[in-house]
Amino acid sequence: FLRVEQYDVKRAAARIVLHFECKEELFHRDRLVMNITYQDLSEDDVACLRTGSLQSYPGLHDAVGRKIVVDCLRLQRYKSVKNRLRIGWYFLMKECADENVQQKGIVVIADRLGAGAASLYNVELGRKMSQHSRALPLKIAATHFCYDDRRLRPLISVAQLTLSQESRLRFRSHFGSTMECQYTIMSFGIPSTSIARRGFEGLS
Repeated sequence: FLRVEQYDVKRAAARIVLHFECKEELFHRDRLVMNITYQDLSEDDVACLRTGSLQSYPGLHDAVGRKIVVDCLRLQRYKSVKNRLRIGWYFLMKECADENVQQKGIVVIADRLGAGAASLYNVELGRKMSQHSRALPLKIAATHFCYDDRRLRPLISVAQLTLSQESRLRFRSHFGSTMECQYTIMSFGIPSTSIARRGFEGLS
């Protein structure tokens, strides 16, 4: 928490308080001081996790060594918003165990390419995810939102209003085909393969 807040004690303390408030809401009080494990996930959570909508790969980093995490909407399936939030919490807290991630943070690729009508923005999910990004001991160094549906343009503007000022500065949206978005993210030092993943090979 201190690393994320650049050793600002007051901001770190506020993040810790929010962390436990969000954790209690998602997993209830009996798991409040316990690490969340795979066994804590419900059947619906596991089904959501196994879609592979959240992905990270060993060795996949940007030019300055930050780990890439891909959030792929076209693979996303969940029964309730809470299922998606719970697996997001579990997934990102696992990433936090990596010391390199603790020091440098992560880069998120929000891959909305080919998602069609499913890519229309879920306001409740977006608001909660923004809150959780301020609660986790994890620095999101940058978010790259890749999309190919023009209907999303006004919705992206609305979604950015739910972000903190710092998060808005680190947010970039890229419109175009898969190839065009690959070339664009390469200009930010991100491997083009970050948005070339079309499936999920399974959980380890």
